[in-house]
Amino acid sequence: MYINKISHYIPDLRLDNFYFSQKTGLTPEDLYKKAGINTRSKCSAGENSNTMSIKAIENCRGDYPFPLEETDLIIGASYSPYDTVGTIAHAVQKHFQISGCKALQVSSACSSYVNAIEIIQGYYATSHIDFSLVLATENNSAYNDESDPQSGHLWGDAATATFISREKIGSKSLMIIDVMSEGLGHVGFGPDAVYMRPLDGGVKMPAGRDVFINAIQFMTMYVKNIVTKNGFSMDDLSYVVPHQANTRIIYQIASNLNYNKEKILINIDKYGNTGCASTPLVLSENWEDFQFGDLIALTVFGGGYSAGAMLLRVV
Repeated sequence: MYINKISHYIPDLRLDNFYFSQKTGLTPEDLYKKAGINTRSKCSAGENSNTMSIKAIENCRGDYPFPLEETDLIIGASYSPYDTVGTIAHAVQKHFQISGCKALQVSSACSSYVNAIEIIQGYYATSHIDFSLVLATENNSAYNDESDPQSGHLWGDAATATFISREKIGSKSLMIIDVMSEGLGHVGFGPDAVYMRPLDGGVKMPAGRDVFINAIQFMTMYVKNIVTKNGFSMDDLSYVVPHQANTRIIYQIASNLNYNKEKILINIDKYGNTGCASTPLVLSENWEDFQFGDLIALTVFGGGYSAGAMLLRVV
């Protein structure tokens, strides 16, 4: 399988640490120390997971790797959808008038993007499908309590569109060498550590320390596992793309891996934690900088818990 293009949409609105200082009573300096975030992206009125996903596709400006009408499978990946009945996938299908394709939604919190790729891998193995589209999107602000001093300052909004094909298309693609994931609901606080309940407080992280510890442990482990399984070493990696949860988590992973932190790709300082959209957003923003032959490890950890990784080669 090949990722032939990733495009993204980020709302124009930014909320800085001074804004959250007024909301939470914490100083801007303390807020930065907590997660390494300077600003967060936030949807404007009328924007949501569906509209952002559509804009992420439109931001390709018609330069699609394959005709949209030939898409066989659309997967929406999100824990913060606008609608759980008419899903992100169905909204995109309607907007672009894509007939004859499968449309569905997947959620494993911040691991949802990797799970969507795994689902496509399964479809490619068992069905006649050639062209797939993954919309990894989070509208955290729709469910966020900005006055919550524990996690209200963490979240950002963003959408990404990943175009995947069975065969390579175009001059540059990311070959998916391997993808793996695991549900971890039995670990630590599991489903009670971080959750999103629309009618019961929205998105909350009551067990932040447990999330911190397990995110470091499992994202580190998954990088090591996927690299070793495929016959590589850490020295072979050009970049590591971790879920953008917290810069302290990210730099601890680099330390655990004895890996150069300058080769860890980060955007949380600009956008906040954009959930499952964070890793494809990093890939999209750095697409032009990737060189042929680069080996990239992507690692994720989601509330619930869940974890996963992908190994990618620029071809």
